Amino acid sequence: MKHKERGWAEPLKIEGMADDHTHILSIPSFAEQLGAPPLTPAQIWQKSREAGVEKVMEVACEEKYFEEAAKFAEENEGVFYALAIHPIEALACGGEEGYRRAFEKMKSVISSHPGKLAAVGESGMDFFHADLSTLPFQKKALMDHIALANDLDLPLQIHDHGAHKEVFSALKEGKAKKVVFHSFSGGPDFARAVCEEGWYLSFSGMVTFKNASEVQKALLSAPRGKILSETDAPSLSPAPWRGRVNAPWMLGWTLRFMGDLLNLPAGEVAKITRENAQAAYEAWR
Repeated sequence: MKHKERGWAEPLKIEGMADDHTHILSIPSFAEQLGAPPLTPAQIWQKSREAGVEKVMEVACEEKYFEEAAKFAEENEGVFYALAIHPIEALACGGEEGYRRAFEKMKSVISSHPGKLAAVGESGMDFFHADLSTLPFQKKALMDHIALANDLDLPLQIHDHGAHKEVFSALKEGKAKKVVFHSFSGGPDFARAVCEEGWYLSFSGMVTFKNASEVQKALLSAPRGKILSETDAPSLSPAPWRGRVNAPWMLGWTLRFMGDLLNLPAGEVAKITRENAQAAYEAWR
């Protein structure tokens, strides 16, 4: 793909969309790397609203974004936020002491900015970018986040890259109450197991990929009341825009693909996933 083709992609306007997992604050630097014209977070959100996005969850899973995400949500209508320490970020903290300091910083920000907090996330485990030998540390961090989400009575957004079995087991062990598997990457059997617990599946642009047949089968097997939609921007741009910068205004392309699979109009899928998000995240109601 030519460099000039790796800029911003065009929105597909659908009214009433809800993006339950995105990283708007990370988009400008990602766009700069791809040579796209600069846009501020506020401009990205405005363009997303013009495309029909009503609400977004700004997810900050790196310490440097904690405070900024909370303030961005407070300053923008329709924006809510979630905080956690991503499993790979937890490993990068420099051991237990560094991780504990970051975790306490996260709790401090949450305490100072409660109004637009809608979830804890994303936490979980990742054995694609980290070795299986890190399981004990990753599990400990996940258990901390499960306990925090339960204490706050908030949903926990899960990242489980190459770790379906390990994460599911930890969630059961920690008696997790409210759970959303973000950017769901499992197959139909795992999807059914998740939904049987009363938890949710959030589908990103990954579902549109040609090599994502198992994720597509998972969508088809899931109860309509348990599916959500997200961009996970700035990565995972949906087809036909793979390689471009992702943003919440791209959600329409994923919803249209989901609608084609489910034999539903894209607008109906937007309505279903928006109403499911309202059920999953009390702060959105």
